[in-house]
Amino acid sequence: MGIKAMQELQKLNPNKDTASPEMCTLLAINTSGVTIIPTTLIAIRIQFESANPAEIVGTTLIATLIATSCAILIDRWYRYRSLKGG
Repeated sequence: MGIKAMQELQKLNPNKDTASPEMCTLLAINTSGVTIIPTTLIAIRIQFESANPAEIVGTTLIATLIATSCAILIDRWYRYRSLKGG
């Protein structure tokens, strides 16, 4: 889905040689590793007979929220900085 979204954003991009600000934001969010429910990790914990394999969901949501928030803040900071010319 991320590649398809990037292709659609490229169609709207007036300068085909550089990434648009929207493309950079999508890349930042994608790179931050958005995970709502970590199904693979839960499956591994089930395989190793964890007493409560889904107990990591809350921690994963907090980590995802922090990582995605930081990615968006840094993206906005760089965007603001590039608009100011410095």
